[in-house]
Amino acid sequence: LNSKNKPNKQNATQPPRYAYTFRYGLETLPSALTQHIIHPNPDDNRQPVCLKTRHSVRKIKFLASEDSVDSGGSVGSEGTGSKIGIVYAKEGGEEVYEEFDAAVGTLSANEIGEALDIETTNRRVREALFDANHMASCTLIGVGWERKSGKLSEDSGRFSENSEESSENTNVDLPRGFGHLIPGTEGENALGIIWHSSIFPDFGEGGSEQARFTIVMGGESVELPEHKLRTMAREALYKQLKVLAPADSRFNISRTHHSISHYKVGHAERLRMIRENLPRNFQLAGAAFDGVSVHDCLSSGKRAAQAIASNL
Repeated sequence: LNSKNKPNKQNATQPPRYAYTFRYGLETLPSALTQHIIHPNPDDNRQPVCLKTRHSVRKIKFLASEDSVDSGGSVGSEGTGSKIGIVYAKEGGEEVYEEFDAAVGTLSANEIGEALDIETTNRRVREALFDANHMASCTLIGVGWERKSGKLSEDSGRFSENSEESSENTNVDLPRGFGHLIPGTEGENALGIIWHSSIFPDFGEGGSEQARFTIVMGGESVELPEHKLRTMAREALYKQLKVLAPADSRFNISRTHHSISHYKVGHAERLRMIRENLPRNFQLAGAAFDGVSVHDCLSSGKRAAQAIASNL
């Protein structure tokens, strides 16, 4: 779904001229990629790659060729093994051990540091992973209502927690644009607001004219009850945009725990050292290392795959 009905063709080397999203949520993309990676050839039932998307990784161990389960050899301390042994827990809690020729770690830096086997991993690598970044939590609050014609003047009402305005008597002019961030120095609960109905005016069904916003709240918000979050979202809209969301608006609240990587000073140098001291058949990728955007994650995964392919 794009931000225009019929966007003009554009040169692939130029910056995008429109915003894009998925009608059923962003998870549409990783779900489709997962299916493609597991079954790259619809006519071939073999699975060349194993993806663990809903498993808890307990241990990652770098094995020399003589240290596999069948050989009974001892594990070396240099961590330059030809295979990787991984202990993971399924959704039901059952632990499983498997060995792989190569692996890509896409967990948070701290989770990978916890899982790396002490005996086969450079100590400096584990310490650097623990210190690589801070994982922040946030809450996304989607607010939407059917829009009516007319305006809400700046002096026509004042927001209050007990406000009972409904979509039948609240009319607003909506801002145009992508959205805005709110500096932390302003002391607001909200970190920013995405103007969804302006970016994707045709997202609604049946040709209805809708008002839609996504309010991003900071880490402490993940512990608040839903009624409090709804009030905070309506308050932020009114204070920031003079948009009075009706009391009977529809809300979609999503709490994301430890989901956003905050890189510390010296991240690039720290990451370079980590990668130089890991076996070449074990690569790091994802938002915890190479950027938090979707584009960054795709580029990071591609580089990891190319690095592994060149060393197998």
